[in-house]
Amino acid sequence: MEMENQNNIDEIIVIKPVVRERVVNNYELLGFGSILYGLVYTFCMYRNFCGLATTLLVYLTFAYGFFILKKLGYSFNKKHIVYGVLGALLGANLMFTLDYWVLFVDYVAILLVFVSGVFSVVCDNTGWSFTDHVWATVKHIFSSITEVFDIFYDFGEYNKEKKSKNGTVKYIILGLVVALPLVILVVILLSGADAVFAQYTNDLFGEVDFGTVIGLAFTCVGAVLGSYAWIVHFLNEEDYIVHKDKRTAEPVILITIGIVLGIVYVLFCGIQIVYLFAGVGELPAGYTYATYAREGFFQLLFVCLLNLVFVLVGISRFKENIVLKVILTIITGCTYIMIASSAYRMYLYIGEYQLSVLRLWVLWTLVWLVFMMTGALVNVYVGSFSLFRYSMVATASLYLLLAFARPAYVVAEYNLSDKFATEDVDFAYIRCDLGPDAYGPVLDYYNNASDEVKEHMVSYFPSYDERQENKSNVRNFNISRFDYYSNTIR
Repeated sequence: MEMENQNNIDEIIVIKPVVRERVVNNYELLGFGSILYGLVYTFCMYRNFCGLATTLLVYLTFAYGFFILKKLGYSFNKKHIVYGVLGALLGANLMFTLDYWVLFVDYVAILLVFVSGVFSVVCDNTGWSFTDHVWATVKHIFSSITEVFDIFYDFGEYNKEKKSKNGTVKYIILGLVVALPLVILVVILLSGADAVFAQYTNDLFGEVDFGTVIGLAFTCVGAVLGSYAWIVHFLNEEDYIVHKDKRTAEPVILITIGIVLGIVYVLFCGIQIVYLFAGVGELPAGYTYATYAREGFFQLLFVCLLNLVFVLVGISRFKENIVLKVILTIITGCTYIMIASSAYRMYLYIGEYQLSVLRLWVLWTLVWLVFMMTGALVNVYVGSFSLFRYSMVATASLYLLLAFARPAYVVAEYNLSDKFATEDVDFAYIRCDLGPDAYGPVLDYYNNASDEVKEHMVSYFPSYDERQENKSNVRNFNISRFDYYSNTIR
């Protein structure tokens, strides 16, 4: 009976075993495809991280992944559409903003969505827990580096097996590898020979010099090796991902911890309701309600994040228990009150010191916590609920709403609103910290300002003549950059 229960607990989910021969037999597809992708990647990404070409590259990357997997016999269904939609929206945002923090999050999100999407195709991951999904994604991103040079090894194996059959494709691949540095050298020479041709190459890649050659070469080689390693690592995973039901820990441990924490949380939340929300009760000496409300925000935020981890651990590592479920529900309810307290404190703080990008992201984090705690609570009672997919869609959706709104734009518009718009507006912060994304509200404010305020503003913002040298080209065309360089406050 014990052996039967153990069999029910343990469930092995593996990546479809793909023997080395399969990779070698498909080398014409994988090798040639990686070289072609490397060339496209270099054209789109070299000295360009936020433009039309980068958006196009994201679309081509997802299309390339779909094409390769389809050719290798993998099937797709409706659940995979969400990965393509999220990838498309995240990719589109790359040409809507010049906010480097938003761009960083864009690239991380695109990476995670792409890896998760491929795993959903090549793996039977229906039984994976939230932590299984996260671990598999992170593991793939870092462990694929072990196969970065497999493209050369596989070419040797392919050459041995195919030399007596058809060598045309391998010679094409070899020719492309040799042609790349040769083409770069020729472009440099021709750019020096003809000014018009040089102008075209400069518009695409910037000034072509020795440093440019080195940069292009490293970018292209890295893209070729990296893309091939990623594909092979997906398809030739030798270490099967073994999924076991890890909910084997004794729930009494977590119940004991939860009861102690719950008592503290209930007391704390009661104080929040009486003193902060209701505004009744006697505060410590020297405290006003405004001072009291603005204190402790980040401590509360940390506790909320800690509670989310606590609930996730309870879901993924401890045996099901009705008392544990009640404890997790109480902690979740208290977390909602803490989130509300944090949001109210930040609201009062912003009312006093205006909005900043960091404060806006903090508010976003609070909203995100509400969604995450709700998903975790549902998973407490519905074991079949896919918390990972819910979290991915909820997080991406919330992020895309903020990203397309452009945080810097929102901050500038709020700080320049009637509530704060005086001659004492911190234009230095708007100019230096917010950047081009904030220029729209600045221009609107300038057009409606008094002559005195206009004279004050021009000392902070460069004129059109000073900015026009940084005009964009086709590859790095960006909506925010276009607006910034097409308008002036003078």
